[in-house]
Amino acid sequence: MLCARYFRSYRTVTSEGFEHNFALYYLSRFLLGYGLVDQMEKADDPVIMNVAGPGVGAGSIQWDDLGMEHGYDGWSAMFQGGKLNDLLGVSFAAEHRGYRTRYVLLFPGGTRTGFAGEFDAPTAAYVAEMKRIAQPVEVGIVPIIAIVDTPPREPLSAFAEGRRISLLHPSFDKDAAARLDALTRELLRSSSPRTSRPPLRRRSPYVMPD
Repeated sequence: MLCARYFRSYRTVTSEGFEHNFALYYLSRFLLGYGLVDQMEKADDPVIMNVAGPGVGAGSIQWDDLGMEHGYDGWSAMFQGGKLNDLLGVSFAAEHRGYRTRYVLLFPGGTRTGFAGEFDAPTAAYVAEMKRIAQPVEVGIVPIIAIVDTPPREPLSAFAEGRRISLLHPSFDKDAAARLDALTRELLRSSSPRTSRPPLRRRSPYVMPD
């Protein structure tokens, strides 16, 4: 179950040297999914549930500046994270990997969780309104539990507020997914621990299966 997210109105870099949204919303899910897949493959009916925002039209991927060192905006960073997770699902479920583990991308609808983050004043006001109108957690978890209990048979599936999303949607482009996968693996291989605060690069101890 992958669902950690923390909104930041102002750009922050983690102690490892990664922009915070990129690290928490995307990179942690990449590392956990691939890092645990060997154990998950031993389960009877393994599934990865990635709670994100599949198929959202807003936002774009800043391919030349994934850490948004230039022109950072909290909403842009969040929407980019959603798109990166869509492509992560496509890459994980690629036929050549041959995993039994199914990958599900799901948005249950606005849900009254902690709405954790560090907000500027306009964003804080918007978040307060979101909290007021969002559905309670006990409602939001219903579709999540149903899918975890009985995963779809397909290697990858995507759902938003109870509606199944076609994988022909541009958010699930296979070429873009392969590009992101290669960029991420290169990032983890080549980053250096000696640089105190690079825009996106530092050495990772993780070695991911190809």
